[in-house]
Amino acid sequence: GENTYTSLPGAIEAANGAEVLLLADTQEDLNIQGDAHLDLGDHTLTGTGSGSVVSIRDAASVTIENGTITGGDATNGGGIYVKTSGSVTIQNCVITGNSATNGGGIYIIMGDVKIAGCEISNNTAANTGGGIYANTSGSAPGTQCAVQDTGISGNSAKSGGGIAVGASHFEYNGTTASIEITGTS
Repeated sequence: GENTYTSLPGAIEAANGAEVLLLADTQEDLNIQGDAHLDLGDHTLTGTGSGSVVSIRDAASVTIENGTITGGDATNGGGIYVKTSGSVTIQNCVITGNSATNGGGIYIIMGDVKIAGCEISNNTAANTGGGIYANTSGSAPGTQCAVQDTGISGNSAKSGGGIAVGASHFEYNGTTASIEITGTS
């Protein structure tokens, strides 16, 4: 059945992994710690400017799709921060107008992450990875990031304006960590 909630975190928690559809533009920071499927419904999720807009930790399976994520300002991952032993899919999203010290748009430290059909633009990092920072250094085995059919433009950083990969244990298509980038512009 359908229910209406006054807060997005409350709706995600009550859904227990089932799809949650955003019905209007919303200003809120999310901390996802369990299974979640968030369909932004072509709306905008704007952060409060005092952390990551979406922080994914200790989750088994998370999907975020069909909308815009903006307005984040954090140390790591202004738009989206990922540190999970599970899988994360970000699809058909615009990640724009976020800032961080590292990973202005998206910061990945651990997880199996797929970014597909997105636009990652106009994000800023003071240090590394304006658009995406995949920091697999010291990550758990199996940490992966695949970026497919995604536009990455107009991002800025001291190092790696579009994408930066920090990896002391990086093996392409290996078991330690894998970064695959295809069909991007």
